[in-house]
Amino acid sequence: SESLAKRAKVRRLETLFLHRHPFDIKQHALLPIVNLARFAALAIGSPALPTAERLRAASGSTMLPERQARTLVEVYGVLQSKKYRSSRFLAGGVQNAVQLHIEIAASCNQP
Repeated sequence: SESLAKRAKVRRLETLFLHRHPFDIKQHALLPIVNLARFAALAIGSPALPTAERLRAASGSTMLPERQARTLVEVYGVLQSKKYRSSRFLAGGVQNAVQLHIEIAASCNQP
């Protein structure tokens, strides 16, 4: 299956700016959460389809402790928002794309 065939690539933020390959929010941030939600929901027998619902359904199970599930739901929402904003920024060119990367980095560093 495609969801199991792809592996999340863990990259340090600095390497994203040093390489010419752009950071793909969907591939490098959203897809790992989606895959984890699919696996956790299947493991508990949940019929939920949306990712956030799958995470909530698996919350508190042995597969996904409640605290981690809440964090993943929140992170997923933030990333979805950033993905939407990034598609709007593409029309604005490189300066807007750099600003988006800065905003993502800042939101990741918040406690």
